[in-house]
Amino acid sequence: MFRDIVSMMENGEVPVNYRDPQEFIYREKRTPESDVYSFGMHIFEKICGKNYFEYSGVPEDECFMMADTDSDDSVISEKYIPADYSFIFPLLKNMTVYKKSLRISAQQAITELKKYNQEAEKSEEENNPYKIIEDYDYGIILNNKRSGRIEFRVLLDHDGNKTACDIPVYESGTFRIAVSRRHRDFVHITNPSSVFGDKIIPVDIAGIENINAGKIRIYADSVNDELVVSVQESDINGSYTEKKNTVWERVKC
Repeated sequence: MFRDIVSMMENGEVPVNYRDPQEFIYREKRTPESDVYSFGMHIFEKICGKNYFEYSGVPEDECFMMADTDSDDSVISEKYIPADYSFIFPLLKNMTVYKKSLRISAQQAITELKKYNQEAEKSEEENNPYKIIEDYDYGIILNNKRSGRIEFRVLLDHDGNKTACDIPVYESGTFRIAVSRRHRDFVHITNPSSVFGDKIIPVDIAGIENINAGKIRIYADSVNDELVVSVQESDINGSYTEKKNTVWERVKC
């Protein structure tokens, strides 16, 4: 999330378009504390898409006109931080305090940003429905009209073996299908609507557009430890070709 900013800070690539209050008001020379202030303002611009003074609607000179440069207040006001980034306000406040001696060091800021990155990456991994989990089979849920039952068909098993599945499509347009997973200990359970159905766990709903009536072939693979579902479409001769320029729609269950 903030990896590029951490890299800038570690390489000393200071965004000099920001001047701290002491530079702006008293024309003092730039210091390491000034650099920390600049990075704090740059982070705000990164998460909001605009520099702070433009975003708040208060020009820089007007903001500093009545400023107390010995104050422990922050130049950045918490009310302008988007709700999704409220967690970072304490850090931005410590980086943009009016009084220089109260600002944290660049190294302290880097440490905090790295911590945010680690937490964000962990959360993203835990909440990624397509992340391959060891010892699980991945497949699709089909309504088998011949047998009159709903079935779990494995596309990618826990050993990495892949099996394609051919499905008739009766209407053209968008095609959707449920993607699920099942632990290897429950390979005998194939009916998600049975009393053991909770052993077949929904992953997502996958959908693909511009499918013609006929037959499609669905298969799966693991790419960078993520489940990738792909489709081939049959032509009038019964030959299958890869469905190009189409991205599977992922709708969380």
